[in-house]
Amino acid sequence: MVALLCCWLPTVAVATGDGDATAGEAHAATSTPLISKALDIIEELYLHPEAVVPARMLEAAMQRLEHLDPAIVVTEQDGGVLEVAVAGRRGAFDVDIESLAQLEQTIAEVIDFVDQSEGTTEPISRNDLELSALRGMLRTIDRHSRLFAGGSLDEFNTRFKGTLVGIGARIGKRGGKMKVVQPFPDAPAGRAGLKAGDYITHVDGVATAGLTVEETVERIRGPEGLPVVLTIERGEEAAPRIFVLIREKVLVPSIESEMLQGGIGLVKIEHFSQKTSREFAQHLDTLRADVPLKGLVIDLRGNTGGSMRHASRIVNYFVEQGTIIRTEGSLGEPVPRLTARIEAEPERLRYEGPIAVLVDRRTASGAEIVAGALKLLGRSLTLGAQTYGKGTVQKVYPLRKSGEKVSMKLTVARYLLPGDTFVNSVGVTPDVLIGTLWLDPDQVTLPDFFREPPELIGGELGHGGLDSRRNPGSGRAEATGGNNSAPVMRVRVTRVLDGWDPASPTGEEPATPGEHLEPSREETPSEAEAGFEAAEEPDTPGYSELPGDAGEPVFNDVPLRLAHEVLVAAGGRADRQALIDLAAPRAARWQALQSERLHKSAALRDIAWQTTAEPRWMARSPGRSAAARLQLLGAPPAVHAELLLPERLEAGEETAVVLSVRNTSKAPLRGLRAQLRSSSSVLDRIDFLVGDLAPGQAVQRKVPVSVPAGAKGRLDPWRLYLLGEQGPLGGPFTGTVETRGAPHPEFAISLHSSSHATDGGGIQIDTRIEVRNQGEGPSGELTLRFSRPEEDGIELLEQYRTIEGLEPGTAATIELGLRVRDPHRHAVVPIKLRARDRSTGVATTVELDLPATGAALDTGWLVPATISMSFPHGQPGDPPSRADGPFDIHGVVEAQAGLAWVEVRVSGDKVFSRKSPRSTGEQATLVRRLEVHARGIPKTGANRVSVRARTKGGVVVTSNYWVLGEKP
Repeated sequence: MVALLCCWLPTVAVATGDGDATAGEAHAATSTPLISKALDIIEELYLHPEAVVPARMLEAAMQRLEHLDPAIVVTEQDGGVLEVAVAGRRGAFDVDIESLAQLEQTIAEVIDFVDQSEGTTEPISRNDLELSALRGMLRTIDRHSRLFAGGSLDEFNTRFKGTLVGIGARIGKRGGKMKVVQPFPDAPAGRAGLKAGDYITHVDGVATAGLTVEETVERIRGPEGLPVVLTIERGEEAAPRIFVLIREKVLVPSIESEMLQGGIGLVKIEHFSQKTSREFAQHLDTLRADVPLKGLVIDLRGNTGGSMRHASRIVNYFVEQGTIIRTEGSLGEPVPRLTARIEAEPERLRYEGPIAVLVDRRTASGAEIVAGALKLLGRSLTLGAQTYGKGTVQKVYPLRKSGEKVSMKLTVARYLLPGDTFVNSVGVTPDVLIGTLWLDPDQVTLPDFFREPPELIGGELGHGGLDSRRNPGSGRAEATGGNNSAPVMRVRVTRVLDGWDPASPTGEEPATPGEHLEPSREETPSEAEAGFEAAEEPDTPGYSELPGDAGEPVFNDVPLRLAHEVLVAAGGRADRQALIDLAAPRAARWQALQSERLHKSAALRDIAWQTTAEPRWMARSPGRSAAARLQLLGAPPAVHAELLLPERLEAGEETAVVLSVRNTSKAPLRGLRAQLRSSSSVLDRIDFLVGDLAPGQAVQRKVPVSVPAGAKGRLDPWRLYLLGEQGPLGGPFTGTVETRGAPHPEFAISLHSSSHATDGGGIQIDTRIEVRNQGEGPSGELTLRFSRPEEDGIELLEQYRTIEGLEPGTAATIELGLRVRDPHRHAVVPIKLRARDRSTGVATTVELDLPATGAALDTGWLVPATISMSFPHGQPGDPPSRADGPFDIHGVVEAQAGLAWVEVRVSGDKVFSRKSPRSTGEQATLVRRLEVHARGIPKTGANRVSVRARTKGGVVVTSNYWVLGEKP
């Protein structure tokens, strides 16, 4: 939402003829070819024309421009007009538009206005203005359409194409060191002898200690055929090793595979690139090379998709006829330059044996094509959780091919699986739905998963063809019937964590529960046949021999273990119904074991839980979604439920949330559970295992919670849902919780630098940094780091340093260093120094120019601005309050060194901006005190009010406050 009004502009007078501009002024807008091309493509090809609302796109584009500089602010005026102010110069633009042509013209005028204005903190290129505006527009149509430019485009292309130019290795950071995680054997890294566990200390002589993983990767990659020099530390070797590797095109592996005992292959697909189908075929051939392949598990958990064509080709490896997928535009028509239909080709068939597919909530897009098509064509048993439900196709369109390349990914089609099944917003329903109930002594975690209707949290259903998650899919009935409507069977797994048994002080799980429930050898393959190794430490806390229990070292993965068991028993039978028939008794047996385990484990904490042969829980399956939604929107259930909270949550303290439930009905309640939803991270997603309640019976369940030390004073609404064995019992019980913030730290910084020549050439800059806590509260772990230098030839010698906490009035000192390769090129190093308290989130940032040669820099104490705000919230420690409509914001920002700029945002929308006027010569105007007057429009729920200020000394500080927005 755009702010209603910015009540206070700079006091510098602006002449009407020179300072103000309107959309109706005479000069024609300069062309914006990037935006023009994007809008042409959107108008011609976007899947949901009804979601394209030019006025909304214009507002979002203009508001996005605010993020480019503190001097830019966009405010809403009466009569459908948005005002853009840039350091006092104002332009009014009519947003009451109806066509994309009007949108293109108006946004060009807005960009012209900002581009021609002076007074921004840093120069802004016209390219940045266009990119920012276009990103804002795309956010209004759906969550999958987006813009790629520069490095983000390179990364996208790398992932999609499946190749990169580099050395072929995965790296990560462990213990502050850059580590080789996996060298690819058929790439320069593997051929040269790099090993997993090697530490990379330097890349082309640049120390990795001051680099992130992404920065290290960027240095390792480069032009094909050119060398990169890595300095490696290995194990206990005294001297480092030097590797000179020639960069080449490398296949980025998207697949891992292994052979499990019993002749069952396991293939895990991470994502789908243009190389994945070929890679899959190679892994399949390898698995079949030595022993007969009696079954195959395809693991798609966590796979968010990729290439539609290559996902379909993998399906074709297992079927020889039928339509795998077809695509259509908004009216059912073929989409230009998009494959309309993919039919199975008999010659591509590679394997006719039994298949099991593992899925979860993150399985999406191309991965859903594989899972859904194999299921619907009768070729697989599917196990796990309901998949994400992305039934649309995006194509990438180049917008600019020279200079900084820019591409747009746009939703252009929906895809339909066999039988014209449309899984958007629904997902693929597994045949065996598996959920895990974690019995943690502090916080039980339930397998229940549901989406709250947006009406309950103050949201709306969205715009045009968009649902509440901005996931387009209208125009085609979703697959809520047939064999996608509900799972065939369910398994609710119970995992018992350390300390659940109050009588066991070490938290070790007693050996008695469930031992007699182990499956007989006649019913299942032997442990040796199945590949299940015994635990090396059978007394490990939480260990049990039951399938999938926490602590089991091998096959502690219920979907995989059940899939393996079914495929071993299949004996070559490959059709889906045969696999379901084999899975049914095994899933029932497992569930009997797990139900008994839950019954006995719950009893350890005096929770009554009757053994259930066929468990039900609130899972997101299409056959129940409509009924569940009606229940969630209905009245609270006819039981007495009360959430007992402290009068207020105190920052930095531990407390407890207590649920009190009484069964006021005449019938028993079975398998009662509860889940808490809230905008407070302390309360959100708290689960309660209530159990069985006889008529008139009452119980209490307590969950300990810890309030972060950095919590701000705020009000948060909460909603409590009661769930039975069939799902939600009704709508939520509701209330509000208050959090009282504690005094916060505040950091002043001083820096002294010196420089000296290094043996390898260049200059090393050493800095001694002192940090003082001049706030009223203590800090937690304090991290100090320099920002990444913008130019090559400057390297950080450390990524960061930490201070273990500062009491008010105390100070500490650390040292950070940089190296400058060519001091003639970089006589001065512009850099940012940031001190951030991890526990409270309080941060101070200082912008500095470090001299590489000559005199040392001694900044003295650099003190952040003091921010004092007064609006419905008040000061820290004051009770927070509510706003059911526009509310006034008042405050004072002060800095002895002078203020450079101040800005205020409400839920990300800038409502106030003030930049000190530029001064020349000796007539400098120093603004030390600035009054803030603005108005914000709250959204329903918790609203963050963010006040950010920069002093003339280059110190940037942000203060955050919270206001609870209520429905008017």
